[in-house]
Amino acid sequence: MAISTAIAIYFLIWWIVLFAVLPWGVRNQEESGDIVPGTDPGAPAVHTVWKKLLWTTIVPVAFGVFFLLHYAGRILGEAYSSRQVAGYVEKIERDNLQTRIRPVAVLDTRRDVEYGLGFYLDQRIERYERGEVPLVDHILVARGGEHDTIAKLIGPNRRFISFGSPFPDKANPQNLEVLWISSSASLSR
Repeated sequence: MAISTAIAIYFLIWWIVLFAVLPWGVRNQEESGDIVPGTDPGAPAVHTVWKKLLWTTIVPVAFGVFFLLHYAGRILGEAYSSRQVAGYVEKIERDNLQTRIRPVAVLDTRRDVEYGLGFYLDQRIERYERGEVPLVDHILVARGGEHDTIAKLIGPNRRFISFGSPFPDKANPQNLEVLWISSSASLSR
């Protein structure tokens, strides 16, 4: 949503709330028994406009905060959380690979991806940049388009298969790809 749209929605809600709170606490001069000569008896006895403007401003801000926490949280979760990536790794292991106990490594990802995967998968995550390339079959989470770098790091006796993005049917907000890396022994079987 563009910022101009958000501002327009804010002012639309602001005007609706203003007209809703205008009658709050209004006592006319006739009800209060203090009619000022030359004025309409239905005119307000006490003006509380500043209090009403305060409420009129607070309500749209509360709606905005709710919107940000509820809807923008999902967007931020896709862009920064490793939960969906970890779920995709578990799905690949469950559906495509024989065993579930398998090392997971990362290459050229943010540190929060590494730490998030470690948290959600409850295991230590190896990092290729630190020279921690597992010698056994493993899952690799890497930036998209790193196939040449991966081939150089794993050597000529190992192969990899890409399982694609952990964000199916959507844009790939983290630009990640999940791959299976073979051990050199698994190719001879």
